[in-house]
Amino acid sequence: MVVYAGNFQSRLMRLLGDLWEVILLPRRPKALVRTLQETRHTLADGNLVCVFPEGRITRTGQLQTFKRGTLKIHEGTDVPIIPVYLDELWGSIFSFEQGRSFLKWPRRLPYQISIHIGQPLTGKMDKHRARQAVQ
Repeated sequence: MVVYAGNFQSRLMRLLGDLWEVILLPRRPKALVRTLQETRHTLADGNLVCVFPEGRITRTGQLQTFKRGTLKIHEGTDVPIIPVYLDELWGSIFSFEQGRSFLKWPRRLPYQISIHIGQPLTGKMDKHRARQAVQ
């Protein structure tokens, strides 16, 4: 999965990142280009790559605008995009409810969510088509 490097600064998160084989997404433009290339190589090797197209955890609980980076990764490849939507996360530790994520108790235990997986998208892709498939 492609994740923001700033969230993987602590020793624990770096260990988890290594375990999960995350691809760290930096803010520096030159490093960003290398990350996009690394991600394309990972796809070309036949691996599945998870990308969060909104670029961050929603602050409202609603689906946000998709960022260009998702399609930059896909550019020049013929791999399908599989739209996945995680629903009912608002109120879990993975939501921004109460103005923070992770550092709170979930509303209930166990906290059930819904995962919706769409049909693979192929061909020329734009962020509107991808967002519509997720919706």
